[in-house]
Amino acid sequence: MEARYVGNSFEKTVDILIVVVVFFLFPLLYYGLKHDTLTQNVVLAETTEFVDTVRTQGYITKSMYDSYLADIDQTHIIGDIQLEHKKLLLEPEYRINTTEEAPVFTGNVLKYYAKFYSFEILGELYEGSGTYYFNDGDYFSIDISNRSETLGTKLLRMINTNIPDTCIQVKYGGSIRNWEGN
Repeated sequence: MEARYVGNSFEKTVDILIVVVVFFLFPLLYYGLKHDTLTQNVVLAETTEFVDTVRTQGYITKSMYDSYLADIDQTHIIGDIQLEHKKLLLEPEYRINTTEEAPVFTGNVLKYYAKFYSFEILGELYEGSGTYYFNDGDYFSIDISNRSETLGTKLLRMINTNIPDTCIQVKYGGSIRNWEGN
């Protein structure tokens, strides 16, 4: 009779553990993943608004960037923000037949981009003039990803250990159109 009682208590313990997992862990996991999705959407919306403003105006000011950082900070994620500016450079193509002849313009113009990253852009904003300017045809983009582990990531790691650290990642950019004529 006693062996049956021990088996019954083991079954009840297993049943209680299953109930805890089903009624508490899965809803918490759902909440964590939903929060990550909402955070991703907020970061995407703020980044889109900031980049589109920069593309339209043709420059970034220190106050514009600080306002963007304040908006992103409301999500309470610790993230890496990478700024990239691809400056459009045009160079006429010349042909040289011999060393004595003057170069002859071929009629072609070569296009290429010089890249500037967060270090140069933020240096101009915080240590330079406070404004970083772009030209028409340049390309500006932001890549932001979380460094801190979110609740959804922590809970997913309890189920599957092969979950990447960055679950919130936004990359957005485009050509500078400078419609305001600044």
